[in-house]
Amino acid sequence: MHAAFEFAVDHPDTTRQWRLDSNFLVVVAVPDEAQLHKLDYAADCLGIRSTIVREPDYDNQYTALALEPGSFARKLCAEYPLALKEFAMT
Repeated sequence: MHAAFEFAVDHPDTTRQWRLDSNFLVVVAVPDEAQLHKLDYAADCLGIRSTIVREPDYDNQYTALALEPGSFARKLCAEYPLALKEFAMT
């Protein structure tokens, strides 16, 4: 949630359009901080707006990333599993 709120502050026009178009969120899990950083870097290289969040309670590690919605972000995240999938109701 931190990243989503920060993204909304950093990119209000993109967030406003997202709310009008879909209002859909997907949360995926990455194995570690390094992979989260690589995902942010890849998004930047593709021109996808992003906001990465560091957690002061965890030695200032990267803990979350929000990406601009769209097909490029979808493709970028496709290889990662849904977060907390094992807890989802079926």
